[in-house]
Amino acid sequence: MRSAPSTTRNRPHEALSQDTPASRYTSSPGPYQRRLPPLEYPAHFLVKKVTTVGTIRFQRRLLYLANSLVDQPIGLEETDDGIWAIYFNTVLIGTMDERDGIVHG
Repeated sequence: MRSAPSTTRNRPHEALSQDTPASRYTSSPGPYQRRLPPLEYPAHFLVKKVTTVGTIRFQRRLLYLANSLVDQPIGLEETDDGIWAIYFNTVLIGTMDERDGIVHG
């Protein structure tokens, strides 16, 4: 019968010249911002605010994006005829074909 693995392991910190990670830690010199600046999208984007259940309304459709985006503005950019890219800030989070309303990505 095998014994349970040990939950504590001693590992050498060769990359740190045997120092511990805590001994090398330094705090960030920059100030911590309690609130991020508001997101801005290019003027040609359609901007929507994500609802409390992670959805947006688009052309009479309710589209689910993500609960993690609640109350955040997202930007939609038409990239082809009826094809929309969906962005959170500068991150492409998906695409959607307005003909079927399915979000991909």
